[in-house]
Amino acid sequence: MRFMRDKLPFYPYTEVVMALHDALAFQNRWIDYNASQYQGVYDLLTSLVNQEKINNSSVENSILTLLNLGFDIL
Repeated sequence: MRFMRDKLPFYPYTEVVMALHDALAFQNRWIDYNASQYQGVYDLLTSLVNQEKINNSSVENSILTLLNLGFDIL
């Protein structure tokens, strides 16, 4: 996650990954999330990686999906 932030700051996936990072790192909240939430993140990231090209809409929808999964990204 930090590698992406440091080396690929304008890569579309980086925004999604950093939103996830913020949700996990804030007050060590990573321990509060459950297996189904992590499975949702896995499914989300897998679907992003399998797309040939992602656009701003895909990034926004992915971040909203994180929010809908219960991750506090704000």
